[in-house]
Amino acid sequence: MARLGATRKILATDIEAAIDELTLIASHARSKKTIYHVHVDPQASWTLAQYSRYWQLFEREFGLERQAFVEAVHVKHDREHYHRAYSRVREDGSVIPMSHDYPRREKIGRIVEAEFGSQHVAGGHNRAVAAALAREGREDVRQSMAESGIISQPRPIAKMTPRERHQAENSGVALADIYAVALQIWNESPDEMLAENFSAEGFRLCRGDKGPVLLDLAGGVHSLTRIIGSASHEQGRRIRAALVKARIANLDLPSLTQARRAPNDERIEAENVPDLEQEDYARTSKTGTSSGPPDNSRKAGQIRGRAGDVPADVELRRGSLPCF
Repeated sequence: MARLGATRKILATDIEAAIDELTLIASHARSKKTIYHVHVDPQASWTLAQYSRYWQLFEREFGLERQAFVEAVHVKHDREHYHRAYSRVREDGSVIPMSHDYPRREKIGRIVEAEFGSQHVAGGHNRAVAAALAREGREDVRQSMAESGIISQPRPIAKMTPRERHQAENSGVALADIYAVALQIWNESPDEMLAENFSAEGFRLCRGDKGPVLLDLAGGVHSLTRIIGSASHEQGRRIRAALVKARIANLDLPSLTQARRAPNDERIEAENVPDLEQEDYARTSKTGTSSGPPDNSRKAGQIRGRAGDVPADVELRRGSLPCF
């Protein structure tokens, strides 16, 4: 369940119309990435004053204090969490940079945790966040992080990203099964057979904009370096992204665009499945009432069956990544 929350420079009174209006406001920029999406889902319930403090820090960090935004309030498991979509486009048509947004958002998270007396979440950029806090004079927050032990601990690895979770729900195939099968193919296949063996399991190995990816039958896109790296890490020896890229460097692979256009009798049409290579704010299609995720039960069963042959220690753990 979702409802429209706070807005700025928006006249619409429902979520879809508000997003349309926000998109129109940002449409005069040359950049393709004119909308920035952020969500806040703290581990403990916050007061409205605490949410207000978080948004104050977030907007100040990125220079969004005067930018139009739309907020959606979601209720899940009887708890509210908030999504906001901000226009990055200034009045003169220039676009506000959002470089290094992940560590900067983690920094905001660590600040509010310290201010609210909450337990610190171990993020993926703890050392960089601590250094930034020291430069900005927030030694109190840096010291709080140090006392909690998160600065010195190994970087956590998330079980899945939000986009991967969405794709797993659409395809009906658990991400852990995909990881297990992919790693087994990676370890057992000669280089020249990699693409063919992935294809036999329902994946197209191809080149994405930022590296090699696997395209599944439902149209979902999975980063090969992330899959192989995370799955191998669970077995005690992480295969680095550079090694993955080097191994397939000389293979004749289609681009992601070509793979999507290629005829395949088994491929399922799915126009609005999120692309892991994209960072733009995604909206729900308004083409009509959805009949639910595609029926991939046959292939999902094959993948799960194949994954059942893989050692149990490949099962992925959930990392303690920040909720900001």
